[in-house]
Amino acid sequence: MSSMNNDEGEAKVDKQQRGEDDDEHSLSPILSTKYAYKAAKMTRKIGKNLIIIIGIVASVLFFAIIDVLQETGYITLLPDDDIADIIITALVGGSLAALVWAFWLLVRSRMMLDNWAGVFEQNAIRSGISITMADKSKEEAVLAIAEVVEEVSHPLSKYIESKANFNEFIDVPSDSIVEKERLLRSQQQEQKISFDILINEIRVQRAGTAKGDSIANDLRRTLKKYGSIVVNIVDGTIDEKAVQSFSKSISDHTSMSNKNKVGLALMIGDNVAEDANRLVGSHGRGNKEARNIILIEKPKHVLSDNMHSAVTSDLK
Repeated sequence: MSSMNNDEGEAKVDKQQRGEDDDEHSLSPILSTKYAYKAAKMTRKIGKNLIIIIGIVASVLFFAIIDVLQETGYITLLPDDDIADIIITALVGGSLAALVWAFWLLVRSRMMLDNWAGVFEQNAIRSGISITMADKSKEEAVLAIAEVVEEVSHPLSKYIESKANFNEFIDVPSDSIVEKERLLRSQQQEQKISFDILINEIRVQRAGTAKGDSIANDLRRTLKKYGSIVVNIVDGTIDEKAVQSFSKSISDHTSMSNKNKVGLALMIGDNVAEDANRLVGSHGRGNKEARNIILIEKPKHVLSDNMHSAVTSDLK
């Protein structure tokens, strides 16, 4: 009976932990409030620890002054100088322990805040791209990236405006992104990879004019610093298998062209399955590539029969 209770308790804790992990990467409107509460709680812990350190240091200073005054003969408060030395040594040891604890709290806080910053950035990109895209097409995805992703927004937007189309970023096979010397590998060793969208410095084309070349060079420098942007568009639901396949393609791409890191990886589908969500994010159970993928829901807009009839009548 107790074994069953333990199993139920562990299952409950595991379920609660999964719920917290999923909530961290959701678009919940109360997410910022929860993080603000956690940050305030964390700050209070550090503040209490600093008060303890200040108290110990003040005590050390007090006994050090008494020890000095006794040595000079001004006062005789303690019967033995060794007592003062023992007290000071104990207080210094306590102060050191409190400082180590405070340092650990600061490191943990920094890691947590960095993690939260990443979560907020991913959620901003997720919601921004979903709202900006008019439909789930590759062209719309590129335009949304140019509008939403702040690090590449300005140079990518100017590059798109300077060209008639941007097909160089769409349906990119692996053979066009690998250096020439790597193409000399045997066919058995080559990995056949393709991306629905790949935006990196190699794919940027020269325009042939001074102004166009300047815009292209600006985008190349930005992408070299930020990294490649890869996108996979899924028809239907994004599930665990789709995420694993995409993460393997990213891993193979980075291993074949190690000079080009991936700065942003997106998967866009009608909806996202729960098992796929558990692979991504800082608490995800997938590999490094899978955890860095941002999953975006962009459902198809289906007109109802009444709306369809109204549109048809208007056209007539």
